[in-house]
Amino acid sequence: MESAVYTLKRTSHESLAELQDKLLKEFGDMGSISYNHIEENENVEVLLLVCEKYYFRNGSMAALALQCINDHKEQKAILVGTGGGSGIANISWGANANFANKAKEILNKYGFSE
Repeated sequence: MESAVYTLKRTSHESLAELQDKLLKEFGDMGSISYNHIEENENVEVLLLVCEKYYFRNGSMAALALQCINDHKEQKAILVGTGGGSGIANISWGANANFANKAKEILNKYGFSE
C-alpha cells in the first residue's frame, strides 16, 4: 500500500496557533483528531496534527498526518495520508489518498499551494 504525500507552502501571515484553530474545526469534521501540538524553538514554529477516519468502503481506518513549519517568512505543510488497507493484500481502495486530498483542499482554501 502506498501513502499519499503532498508538500504545500504559503507566505507566513499568521501564527500556527491561528492556523491550528481553523484546521482543528475542519479536520475534526472529516475524522477524529488523534493528536495536535505546536512546538516553538527560537524563531521556528512546528505544528503536528494527526487524524484518523473510518472508511466503510473497505472497513478500515485511514490516518492523516500534517506537519507545518513556520519560519515567519514561509509556512511549509507536509501531508501524509496512510493506512486504510484491508485484507491479505492490505488494499486501501484509495482511502488514504482520499483523506489526504480532502486535507489538501482545506489547506488550499487557506492559501497553501504546491
